Amino acid sequence: MKFGEKLMQLRKKQGLSQEELAEKLGVSRQSVSKWESNNTYPETDKIVQICNIFDCSMDDLINDNVTDINQTSRSNKMNLNEAKDSFMEFITKTTNMFTNMSFAEGFKCLFKILCIGFILYIVGLIICGTTSHIFGNIFQVFGYKASQIVEAIVKTVLYIIWFIVGIIILIQIFNTKYLDNYKDEAKNTNKEEKNESSENIVMKENNNTKEESSSLSILKVLSTILIWSIKFVIFWILFMFTLGAIVQIILLVLSASLIPIHSLFIGIFLGLLGLITISISFITIGIYFIGNKKVNILLFIIIFISSLVLCGVGTATTILSVKNINLIEDNSYYIKPVKQTLNLDYEDNLIIIRNNEENTTKYDYVIDEAIEENKIIIETETDTRYLKLNSYYYQTDISNTREYHINDEFNGNIKEIINILKNDLKKNQIHIQTDYSEIMKPTIIKGNADTIEKLVTNLKKLYLVEEINEENITHINVVDNKYEFPNGIRGYYNINEDALQLDDNENYECTKYMQETKLGNKIIYNCHYKERDVE
Repeated sequence: MKFGEKLMQLRKKQGLSQEELAEKLGVSRQSVSKWESNNTYPETDKIVQICNIFDCSMDDLINDNVTDINQTSRSNKMNLNEAKDSFMEFITKTTNMFTNMSFAEGFKCLFKILCIGFILYIVGLIICGTTSHIFGNIFQVFGYKASQIVEAIVKTVLYIIWFIVGIIILIQIFNTKYLDNYKDEAKNTNKEEKNESSENIVMKENNNTKEESSSLSILKVLSTILIWSIKFVIFWILFMFTLGAIVQIILLVLSASLIPIHSLFIGIFLGLLGLITISISFITIGIYFIGNKKVNILLFIIIFISSLVLCGVGTATTILSVKNINLIEDNSYYIKPVKQTLNLDYEDNLIIIRNNEENTTKYDYVIDEAIEENKIIIETETDTRYLKLNSYYYQTDISNTREYHINDEFNGNIKEIINILKNDLKKNQIHIQTDYSEIMKPTIIKGNADTIEKLVTNLKKLYLVEEINEENITHINVVDNKYEFPNGIRGYYNINEDALQLDDNENYECTKYMQETKLGNKIIYNCHYKERDVE
């Protein structure tokens, strides 16, 4: 394949016109046309420019024996042997340089490189730590464990990327400041001949270009790894953007179906439409970057600005609609509890715990001698329209407690919630809850006197409580944990042995403190690593 055909193939592959290529080379379009028609041949400096533009070697470009320039393009093929030779040459040059240096010069060189490396290390700690922490906070909506996993993954990937960046920077500084200035006398023994033919000049330039390329092969390998690491991070960011866009589309469809009910949903619809457009734009740019495709920046800017305007219009419409909605105070409109009953048997160290948003700490222990010994009846109230009752045992072996948890969980009935909201918005009103005292009714726990006494005693072993005694009724309000571990060390109190137990007793030493409160003594364990105390 002749030079002109290869040039045309490379130009079309990168989507350049003859005018665009001519502008890059500083020549006329007619010159490029003549080159591609093989009527004329470019000068040596133009050939070098062409090789730099299309990232190919001179030999591949001017050697007619090469039939497919794509197979030998350096952008598509990494010569590992060349990289290996370059690395060995780099080691040899570095060794020779330090051998010929005095001790003071070598020490000064190493000290400067180490100082630069330390600065890069500190900067990397700040950037990677801050960025990963931000990602962890963003993913806290999915739970603490999810945020910790995401933060650890992001931190690891960023550290790898920064390590590669640091190596590239150090090699480049070392190569530019020291190796390029190092003169190898053995290479200057043979002088070049002054009179060379134009063909020899081209071949010599080609060999020089290859030699320069070889000296930078290490940096190319590291740069390739860095680029793919960045693409990996962008891929996961795109994945998160895609999930967000899917949620936004679902909300968009939902808000569109509610537009006939109230103008509020027109604003929400417009705002979501703008957000979806922005998300899709960023996803598209990310995909183009990963695929090494060009992005029309002007079009992206126009779409981005239009989307922001759409979000602004949607926000303004939503605010105006909300201002026109009447707020009605009604403490019983949304919450309509239904009584439910649970039956269980008493076991040693049993503690009953109710977990829900409205009632987490209040209990009424009622003595009913008609109930059999060790039998317990629990009466709860739950709004069954959108909540369901879930109960289970939780055995804590270390503290020797057996906890019976009662949880109010969402039952998935979104339709009921939407119907309640729709009925309100049709009348341009929304009911709000201002007084929770009516719905914060305590969980009622019934049993005979002996069973109730044991339940209250077990609860007070682990919690500080407010207690009000009436005839046959003990009102309990759980205020705080009775035991505290301020150093963040995981520990448990064994209510049978009245002693502290830690996850790792061998490596910790703990000091017990008593803190007086209105509800009794709070016990604080101040724990430290034994090794730390020895130091």
